[in-house]
Amino acid sequence: MTPAVQRYVELLEAKLLERAVAGGALSQEQEGAYVEEFDLLWRGMTADEQETVEGRLAAPPAAPSAPDVLDFIDVEVAGGHVPRRSVRHHR
Repeated sequence: MTPAVQRYVELLEAKLLERAVAGGALSQEQEGAYVEEFDLLWRGMTADEQETVEGRLAAPPAAPSAPDVLDFIDVEVAGGHVPRRSVRHHR
């Protein structure tokens, strides 16, 4: 990923996070704070870089991965045994 694409994606993620924290919407002022940098980055990209960004925007977000296997181990707390806790094993 080129620096321009990386910065564009970082900026977009920051904006989306700010929007989520604000309850799903930003004011026009808040949205506008991003517009100039988005435009500068976009105009500075090659067609291939723009396609990369568009492809990333079109792709659904990756789901978090689940562990392959859950195992249990006994743990000791203050000299006594407590219920087991899960341990993640990678294969």
